[in-house]
Amino acid sequence: MQDRTSTSPRALRTDLTDPTDLTDLTGGGGGAGRGGEAGYGAAVTKADVFPHLSAPGAIGPLALRNRMLLCPMGDNLAETDGTVSDRQLAYYEARAAGGAALLLVGSVAIAYPDGSTAAEQTGFSGERFLPGLRTLTKRVHDHGAAIAAQLVHNGPNAVLDIARGVPLLVPSVPP
Repeated sequence: MQDRTSTSPRALRTDLTDPTDLTDLTGGGGGAGRGGEAGYGAAVTKADVFPHLSAPGAIGPLALRNRMLLCPMGDNLAETDGTVSDRQLAYYEARAAGGAALLLVGSVAIAYPDGSTAAEQTGFSGERFLPGLRTLTKRVHDHGAAIAAQLVHNGPNAVLDIARGVPLLVPSVPP
């Protein structure tokens, strides 16, 4: 059985402090591998490991610095009135600074608070939401990333409507 606590190149690395640092995937330190070629024990860059992912790309006319996207997820990081919060700004700015090319803000409510899953869901249903959304967009653009929104009305999953006692807007009566 292999000793997983040793510092040998074949040991499982447990001392990595940054899980996104791929400069040494093998745990063997930098330098050339056997015979001088890049390989086992050689320094590896992200571009070497994922050349297509690291290459510039495009979606229609939108040019992207690479092919790394943040998929839309309901983060519930907005303020309790649906406006963009400092936590939300920091969350998306960190991903833009980290190198993602396109950030998709997930579950942006088009009729906030109606049709929302939570009070902390990002809203986009009136002028009062625009200053925070503009700030978010600027912060992401300042790091060279693009940003887009997944616009939603949560219909039968609008838990906030249920909690407020508001009738659900659905295509048909749920069973």
